[in-house]
Amino acid sequence: MSGEARPARRLAALRRRAAFVLWAEQLVPALAPALSLALLWLGLALAGALAPLPGLARPLLAAAIGLGSLGLAILGLRRVTPPTPAGTDHRLEQRDLLRPLTALNDKPATHGADAVWRAHQARALARVVTLRPGPPRLAAHSTLPLGAALLLVLLGLAMALPHPRARLLAALRPAPAAPALPVSVEAWVVPPAALGLPPIFLTQAAGKTPLLVPRLSRLTLAVHGGTAPPWFTLGRHKQRLARLDRSDFQADLTLTRSGTLRLGRGTDTLAVWPLQVVPPSAPTVTLATTHPTTRGPHLLLGWKATDRFALNAVRLEIRRQDRPGLPSLIVPLPLSGHATSASGQLLPDLTANPWAGLPVTLRILATNTAGLTGQSRQVSTTLPERHFRNLIARVLAAERKALVLDPTATATAQANLDRLSEAAAGQIGLGAWLDMRVIAAMLGGPRVDVPSVEAQLWTLALAIEDDGVRAAREALNAARARLNDALSATENRQQALQNSGKDLQQALQKYLDALARQADQNDQTMPRQPSGKTIDPAQLQQMAKQAAEAARAGRLDEARRKLAELGNILDRLRPGTAKPEAGQQSRQSEQDAQIAQALHAIRQGEQALHSRAADRLATPQANPARDRAADAKAQAALRHQLGDLAEKLGAKTGAVPNGLATADQAMKDAKAALTAGQDKSAEAAERRALQGLQNGAQQLAQQQQGQGQGQNQGQGKGQGQGKTAARTPGQGQGQAQASQGQNHGRDPLGRAWQEGGGALDLGNTTNATEATIARGRALLQEIRRRAADRARPPAELKYLDRLLGN
Repeated sequence: MSGEARPARRLAALRRRAAFVLWAEQLVPALAPALSLALLWLGLALAGALAPLPGLARPLLAAAIGLGSLGLAILGLRRVTPPTPAGTDHRLEQRDLLRPLTALNDKPATHGADAVWRAHQARALARVVTLRPGPPRLAAHSTLPLGAALLLVLLGLAMALPHPRARLLAALRPAPAAPALPVSVEAWVVPPAALGLPPIFLTQAAGKTPLLVPRLSRLTLAVHGGTAPPWFTLGRHKQRLARLDRSDFQADLTLTRSGTLRLGRGTDTLAVWPLQVVPPSAPTVTLATTHPTTRGPHLLLGWKATDRFALNAVRLEIRRQDRPGLPSLIVPLPLSGHATSASGQLLPDLTANPWAGLPVTLRILATNTAGLTGQSRQVSTTLPERHFRNLIARVLAAERKALVLDPTATATAQANLDRLSEAAAGQIGLGAWLDMRVIAAMLGGPRVDVPSVEAQLWTLALAIEDDGVRAAREALNAARARLNDALSATENRQQALQNSGKDLQQALQKYLDALARQADQNDQTMPRQPSGKTIDPAQLQQMAKQAAEAARAGRLDEARRKLAELGNILDRLRPGTAKPEAGQQSRQSEQDAQIAQALHAIRQGEQALHSRAADRLATPQANPARDRAADAKAQAALRHQLGDLAEKLGAKTGAVPNGLATADQAMKDAKAALTAGQDKSAEAAERRALQGLQNGAQQLAQQQQGQGQGQNQGQGKGQGQGKTAARTPGQGQGQAQASQGQNHGRDPLGRAWQEGGGALDLGNTTNATEATIARGRALLQEIRRRAADRARPPAELKYLDRLLGN
């Protein structure tokens, strides 16, 4: 490329740039009003300022802005003129005083100096490279509105993120008509019919915790109000709600996977629900204890069953350890409704079951509404059995157990029942004796229904043992229930109250008569109340009469209170004690009786505290802190009672048994542990307190027996050695009187002392009854059973061997 061509190309580029600057200086002021107006609408649309405009105002405003901008642009462009070559050259050399472009266009006035003119042209061409058009010169009044509009657009764009397109479309569309009613959302999940669960309603105030729903449940969404179809998303699935009418929409979906359910309309979100779709699974069953303990006829076995959705049934499965091939015994456990969790501790009374007294394995089974069953681990134990006091009833129960163990031994059972019926003739009622003969005849038949025979043997044993007490008690409970129902009745209440009140009094009288017959037959006193006092039939009849009269008079609250008090006394009755000999009660010291009764009450209270502490350790309680605080107050009260009892003993005998002192310190430790919230330490301290109270009672009995022996020996010596003994005159007489005043010549068991040597007068001892003999046999059998269990503690086994003489 030649040296002149390069500056020429540079000059052409500079002229094009100068033309662009001249165009800009004309176009920007000409189009600035139109651009400012359009950018102003764009910024307002992105910021959402146009959303409140009603109806067609938004699209009409957009059309007006567009037409106005177009008109302003046309008016401005009409004033624009294209730049000329002279104008571009003038723009390039306006800052250079030498005017190089003008010099290039000039012609010499004379000829002959061509070399000088060429040098002048070359110098001007060299200066062209240094020329610059400069930036466009714009007036402030034309650029300021445009800059403000651009700033508004940037602010609106920041506010519209992350959905600027939706804001622009909303500004171009007509505003939706306001709904006649507020928009309402309804959503519910219908679990599969096989589960039997009620629908699960979703509220708009959903939390962050996912809602558990069964797999294959049916989701229904309903939106009422508005005209635009709503939409919903669940994971990657998106769907619009179907239109039912002008303002009602609905959609259904089968749930197969978890996710966040989002319901919305347009750019607005109406509701959000996190859902966790889970398949049905078996319930979880746990046992809190591995070795059940016995409380009367019940077993204590802490258990808990939980399910994600609902439990349908909880039951106890029992299997024989010696014959695991036998069908298991299923015992339903209480369950309220379709709960998601159930727990318990006290298993049902199974003493009437044929397997009572046999080693078994226990397992808790829980079934949910889906039909899936969960099970706990197995535990081994021996089912509690009822110990009959009546010898004939005990033999019948033993024959029943023998049939349970060996159902083929019907001939042996028949022979035993034949011999028993001959021996029991005249000792039991005629009806019971005939039942016994019938059962024996059934055992001798060709086809023996062993389960039926077992049931009849158990019923007969209960009838002989209770002598109508059980039937009378059931009738009394039924009468109490009828009176309670009558108190809550709304129709024919007065007649129902009158009839149920009479029934209650009659049933109570029959029950008291049955208790009296049972006490006479077993050589016992009437049952006692928890305080130790024997029940007063007249007092109970008076309470029943007052409840009936209050009900008939319309004082329903008073009637319910009286009925509850009566039921509380009847439900807490305890068996009676052996009847004392004639005159024995009158010979006992009133002070000794009070001390014994007080010590018995303290032991009962301490036993209750120990049971509650053991229950808290076995099964979590709803409010353990409150229970511990109440037990701590009760423990302090029992310790105060024990202190008063110790003062009385000290004033009476001059000494306090060591066991009571040990119990006092243990009670102090138990209260401190309860206050500190330590159930395990409290349970151990309460156990020590019970042991101390038991030892103290034994020491007190031995102390009273020793005092009786010393006093009677002193009386004998006074009579035989009154002339030579070196003592104060009248001392022997005083000792004899003291002995007469306390025990009246008898030991703590009521047996008379022989005069002289202080030996027992066995000839005056009351003859043992059959009940006493049977009780002794049962005690010996229990001792032998426990001694055969070599898994017991060594100290206990050693003690049992000593009792058996081994």
